[in-house]
Amino acid sequence: KVAMNALYHIEQHRLAEQKYIVDDALSIADIACYEEVIQLRFWSFILRDAGIELQTQFPNLYEWMDRMQCLESHDDTHRVMDKLTSWMQERYNEYRSLYDRVHRLTVDDK
Repeated sequence: KVAMNALYHIEQHRLAEQKYIVDDALSIADIACYEEVIQLRFWSFILRDAGIELQTQFPNLYEWMDRMQCLESHDDTHRVMDKLTSWMQERYNEYRSLYDRVHRLTVDDK
């Protein structure tokens, strides 16, 4: 819930008005934020199962991730994410019932 609120804030109060997190120039804030947020793109299968479609809910965030992905050396530094994605999918499938229980608990909180 806290993470979704943070994404909403970035979407509506930062990226709706400018190209990057602080303003229209790349900053350390973008790099720090990107390292966390990019995981959502790689591991979106978990969120989709929970009924959350981030690309639809956060179009500015996805456009920003696209801009960040075009940075020099991006692919070199994020190659490991591609390798981890299939591993994460396997672990997710193994522990799906646990994820389902956690999801039900978070939905009941609302």
